[in-house]
Amino acid sequence: MIGEDDIFYYDGTNKPPIDVEKIIVKDGVTKIKDEVFFNCSLLQSIIIPDSVTEIGITSFSYCTSLRKITIPSSVNIINILAFYECHSLESITIPSSVAEVKEYAFCNCTSLKEIKISSSVIKIEKDAFEGCASLRSITIPKRFSDKLDYIGIDEGKTKVEFY
Repeated sequence: MIGEDDIFYYDGTNKPPIDVEKIIVKDGVTKIKDEVFFNCSLLQSIIIPDSVTEIGITSFSYCTSLRKITIPSSVNIINILAFYECHSLESITIPSSVAEVKEYAFCNCTSLKEIKISSSVIKIEKDAFEGCASLRSITIPKRFSDKLDYIGIDEGKTKVEFY
């Protein structure tokens, strides 16, 4: 169980200790900076306020204990390698505010079972979901039907629902 003393409050400028388990991003922060939570392998949960509009490059890479994250409806870009190698992440919903999911954003999230992508997503870059070995289902706009392999989705192993 995570106690009050185990919580790190991110203000947009400070960097957490590598052994942090829970992070609360303070309201008013607009970007999760590049590499800020990189390799926080014990991180289990994070609370992100609606003020955040961008998740930076490799922000959560190698956060191998992170099981769930709620991307707020204010985020409009998920950058390159943002959640790379987050082995415990099980599901992700990409909200309607997100326009772009960059290269390798969720690459090698080996426990990721379910992905839901909003119709407002305009661009999903190369191998955004490559190596998600446990992926069972993805709900994705029809306009991406010819790009599944390009973004790393194996139709032979994953139930794909277009809308």
